[in-house]
Amino acid sequence: MHAERGQRRERASDASLLLLATSPILPRPPRLHVTPSRRLDSRVKTEAGSRSSNGGKAQAMKSRTFAGWLLAGGLTTLLCAACSSQGDAGQGCVYSGGLLNGSYSCNRGLVCNTGRSSPTCESPNANAVGGPCGEDNNCKAGLWCNLKVCADLIGLGQPCPSGVGCASGLICSKMVDPNRPVCAVDDGGAPPGDGGGSVADATGE
Repeated sequence: MHAERGQRRERASDASLLLLATSPILPRPPRLHVTPSRRLDSRVKTEAGSRSSNGGKAQAMKSRTFAGWLLAGGLTTLLCAACSSQGDAGQGCVYSGGLLNGSYSCNRGLVCNTGRSSPTCESPNANAVGGPCGEDNNCKAGLWCNLKVCADLIGLGQPCPSGVGCASGLICSKMVDPNRPVCAVDDGGAPPGDGGGSVADATGE
């Protein structure tokens, strides 16, 4: 009985060896390295976040640069205004004050001519008859500013409807006709526009 079992084992072992000897040897398949999808998604998100962060930093840098440029420009304007608060000849007059009580100014020795299209600093008494003016000092000596235009002074007996503009030594008087004031000799007895002066001599009446 034992001998029969031993023979069976030997025959099975021989069959196994024969099968191994006759079977072809197959090469081992290569190992493929597969990145887990979770790790790949994390890497993609990280790269996208990095690009977004870099874009945000660049935009913030541009904003800071632009804000700095505006601030520098504003400071430069304020500093320039503090350095020169008045205009030079041929430049615009500098306005100061409120809307109702403001005034124009220029550098020393100059006057502002508000009769021009834009208020301009110029020398006093610079404009002849017909020239633009805002005040009498914009016109040459012997002229006055009449409705923004330099004009000859009004002579004795001539109408002075605005109450000013009479030549030296004359005043605008309403003695003869309150509705038609004329330039009369100033005798120092009455304020302009309300008599004073030899009206009869001025009008010939």
